[in-house]
Amino acid sequence: MFWIMILFASIFSFAQSPTLADAQKAYLSANWVEAAQFFDAVCPQLEDKKKPECHLWTLLSLSQTGRVEDFSKAIKKLDSLIQVTSPSDPIYTDLYMTKAQFELYLNKFNLSVASLKHAVETSKASQYPVLLKVCQAVEKAYPKPEVQEICNQLKDPSSTAKVSSSFEIAAVSSSTPTSSSSSILTEWTLQLGAFSLKENASLLAENLKKRNVPSQIREKKISEKTLYLVQSKRFESEEAALEYGEKTFIPLNMEFRALKWE
Repeated sequence: MFWIMILFASIFSFAQSPTLADAQKAYLSANWVEAAQFFDAVCPQLEDKKKPECHLWTLLSLSQTGRVEDFSKAIKKLDSLIQVTSPSDPIYTDLYMTKAQFELYLNKFNLSVASLKHAVETSKASQYPVLLKVCQAVEKAYPKPEVQEICNQLKDPSSTAKVSSSFEIAAVSSSTPTSSSSSILTEWTLQLGAFSLKENASLLAENLKKRNVPSQIREKKISEKTLYLVQSKRFESEEAALEYGEKTFIPLNMEFRALKWE
């Protein structure tokens, strides 16, 4: 009888295990404590590429429970998540955007602006509308010219002065026509990211190093700005470079572009 009760209890417990849908439903219903618990239980069961976003929802839930200890826990979780996320991953922008909001709530305005800049510099065009809302919230609490400039740039993405996504800058620069003499070059490389801040490039290179993937950081001047390019080792042909990229970077969910070595 005892073992039957244990079996029944384990079956009942399994049946009651929360799902991702349960966690999302709790979040949409503003049941923050329950949502945080559900996400915390579900995230470890997801495939690796879906875990960062799930963990982000966990800390967003924690930040809204109204309990100081939960907010402190959310900040620590956010910092830890940033440390293990590649700047080339779109979620990286979302993490820094969230960090900017947390710091704004704590009245740490200078830190909030710095985090907002990090978010913008690694963003994609599809993320501008949300970034603009965050920027406007920061500007309302901290009406400084530098914040106003960022917001204006996000309102007008076509502006040449905008804080561009470094990946977009890289795409434009790599398509610039080259001289006929470049055709004699036989070496190629894979570009993995381009950043206006060297520390972001270093972070990506360090993350690759932890995965035993060699990379290098090169500087390039574009329109009086310095970009820090994170590139792979060199290859004898474009085909060899792309083959390496498919084997090495697609499993890491990373974007790459084959370029002639300059």
